[in-house]
Amino acid sequence: MSENRIHHEETIKSETIYDGRIIKVRVDTVELSNMSYSKREIVEHQRAVSLVAITENQEIYLVKQYRKAVDKVIYEIPAGLVDGNESLQEAARREAQEEIGMKPNKLELLVESYSSPGFTDEIFSVFLATDLEESKLDQDDDEYVEPVLVPLNDALEMVENFEIMDAKTIIGILYAARKYGL
Repeated sequence: MSENRIHHEETIKSETIYDGRIIKVRVDTVELSNMSYSKREIVEHQRAVSLVAITENQEIYLVKQYRKAVDKVIYEIPAGLVDGNESLQEAARREAQEEIGMKPNKLELLVESYSSPGFTDEIFSVFLATDLEESKLDQDDDEYVEPVLVPLNDALEMVENFEIMDAKTIIGILYAARKYGL
């Protein structure tokens, strides 16, 4: 790849066109290296966490959840937004308690990733959650998830068979499988 083709885009103008509870959408006018202008539609997203909650028997918790954007029920690892001044670890523990009724006593950061940097600044952290103990918090009012316990090997097969198509979940399962030598 030729380095001279990679250039910074200078923002000339930025206009917020939507400011919601979870996202903000803005349109930036940028100046390109050839002195022309272009528009960039950017989704600003709150910080997010997710976790591969794994038992001593190498079973992981997935949640089944309806997602309107794809209009179907999909499998995901527990995940959610970081609230206020909450640390990433506090958010991951809370999400585990809300979605699967388990509190991880050990959290290890596996990876951080941009979800889709072509249009959003969203970053999510994926944790490996172990030493689980039962501890249930109420789910968010608009959240309906069903926890499912799946052997890590089977989850890996679900990825390979396209039963799991959520990117953070695929990333988490692959990292966990590698960590456990699968």
